[in-house]
Amino acid sequence: MTTTLLWIGKILKILICLFFLFDAIMKVIKSKSSVDATVQLGLPPNCVQFIGAILLIATALYAFPKTSFCGLLLVVTYLGGAVAIMYSSKPDSLSFLFPLVFGLLAVIAEYFLNDSFRKALQLN
Repeated sequence: MTTTLLWIGKILKILICLFFLFDAIMKVIKSKSSVDATVQLGLPPNCVQFIGAILLIATALYAFPKTSFCGLLLVVTYLGGAVAIMYSSKPDSLSFLFPLVFGLLAVIAEYFLNDSFRKALQLN
């Protein structure tokens, strides 16, 4: 892997982690916008902190190299649930693409940074 792709992977991973961290903290502290968005999607308001805690744990695992693969699995699973919930609540909208793109970017960043992940996918 070239140094350019390694830097792209690092920068991408940092930006993704910062976004997930911000989203998780907003959910954990039960910000009004997070609660309102969750209720709009058809989920009860009392689940916002739990969802935020799950995202916080997944992001922490994804951020550290030794646990990044486990964190990636949890992040992608979390985002898959987000896609399903967003699609089922607003099927006429394309808003479900937002978590789908973030999941794809997380996988791409991990692919650029993790040799064992690349070998497991056998794409090189």
